[in-house]
Amino acid sequence: MKIKMKYICLTALFAIATYGLKLADNKKKGALKNQEVKNELSKKTIKKEINTLDTIFVDDISALRNLPSPRNNNTKVVLRNYYKKGDLSFNITYSWDENLNNLDNNGNFIKTKKSQKGRFYYDLSDTVTVAQFGIFPGDKFITTRLNELAKLLASKNKVLSFDKGTYWIQSDQQPPLNKSSNNLNKKGFIIPSNSKIYTHKNTFFQSIPTKSSNYSVICIHYAHNIKINSLNIIGDRGAHLGRTGEWGHGLFVVGSKSIQIENLNTSNCWGDGVVFSGDGELAGSSLKGQNEDIQIGNLTSFKNRRQGLTISNARNLSIDNIDISDISGVAPECGIDFEPDYNYDILENIVLKNVTTKNCANSGIIFSLQALSKASKQIAVTILKYKSFGERSFFIGGALEEYIKGTIKINDFKSYSSPLAAIEIRDYFNQPDLLFGNVQIFNPNGKKREDFYGSGILIYKDIDDQNNIIDKVSPKIVFDNLLIEDNKANRTMQHGIFIQNRISPSENFKNITIKKRRIKGNKLSEYIGL
Repeated sequence: MKIKMKYICLTALFAIATYGLKLADNKKKGALKNQEVKNELSKKTIKKEINTLDTIFVDDISALRNLPSPRNNNTKVVLRNYYKKGDLSFNITYSWDENLNNLDNNGNFIKTKKSQKGRFYYDLSDTVTVAQFGIFPGDKFITTRLNELAKLLASKNKVLSFDKGTYWIQSDQQPPLNKSSNNLNKKGFIIPSNSKIYTHKNTFFQSIPTKSSNYSVICIHYAHNIKINSLNIIGDRGAHLGRTGEWGHGLFVVGSKSIQIENLNTSNCWGDGVVFSGDGELAGSSLKGQNEDIQIGNLTSFKNRRQGLTISNARNLSIDNIDISDISGVAPECGIDFEPDYNYDILENIVLKNVTTKNCANSGIIFSLQALSKASKQIAVTILKYKSFGERSFFIGGALEEYIKGTIKINDFKSYSSPLAAIEIRDYFNQPDLLFGNVQIFNPNGKKREDFYGSGILIYKDIDDQNNIIDKVSPKIVFDNLLIEDNKANRTMQHGIFIQNRISPSENFKNITIKKRRIKGNKLSEYIGL
């Protein structure tokens, strides 16, 4: 009897449970059906709204593309966010034109998924922020779209604007090569002709780590008429994926003219911070990659691996307020390097003002002119108000096979605590005249060398290359108003000025003039060889 009652109870419980499950299942099915009805009603509502209302609102670009095509051109759609809530600080209002078939560019022309003809569009304002085209800080897949947008806005004389944040650039990326090979250096964010670019003071362009030995974070390549208020460029030195090469540059400029940049800052590049280059692919061409009419205000470059600033080719280049420091990693390791690569490169009417270099492993400023020949243009370089700290301040050397005419002027030059000689002029034949004015050198020879390298100024010849010298012209070397002083408690400066032909001691240097010299604190002679 007990067993029978237990069986009856279990049967009843099972029936109740089954009934409950059926009720729950029916309820779920009803909810799903209701949701389907709601979705269908929502679609119908959207379709009705887009065909009857003047303005509707969507939450992101995907929702905009999923809209049905409006039946008339009076419809307005307001985009409140691009990808996610809050990524736009403003609304974007689109109109509809059923006759447009422009390419969907993620910005002012948007194609719906359900229509081949007709586009949502808006007219570009005078200033366009990259966010309007779905380009945001932190995204590592923007380089191609950014280059396309830059070309579009430049062609329409619009300002390209960036919000604050870090924009990641694929710096080893270049467009497909043309038949002409002169775009081999065209990589990274490429700024086209007629560009006007505005960035926030906290906008940064940073290289995505690459193993490439040759890259540019930003490139100005055969372009003209460019105005930029500020560029902050960061290389991939700390995260570089390769070990070879030395040509990973922050800003690379070739064959360009009429450029104005107000603030240019580079750091941590695998190669140079800034390069003004000629074009080796154009040998024999009338172009030759010449850079002309360039003005830069406030240039800083620090912790770059090869150079702070390289000037290989420029005419009418003016840079005011330069601050370069801590350049080291791969030779030459200089603050500023004047180094033409080809005999058709030019260094003409270049003026650098208010220059500071500090702690560069090789030199603050170096001239390497060996690529030039007597067929080259005359050199004209002026450096005004130059300060150098904790480095060899100035080096020029290497006898040229053929005489290069021109003048290099440095006025108001102060050197502090150079490790050896502050100024070194080596094997100087067939090169431009050197004119120094108002030079002050304090506490040279920090490494305490006890030979001629521990002098304040060093001018010498020690390489027997006379067989390679065709003209052997001794250029003018003039110091006007010179002070050299070692005022340390333990003086280390050997000679104030050391001049010697170490190959042929009987053959004196010619055309060296030193006016108004004052030399203090030398351990040995004030000068040798004058």
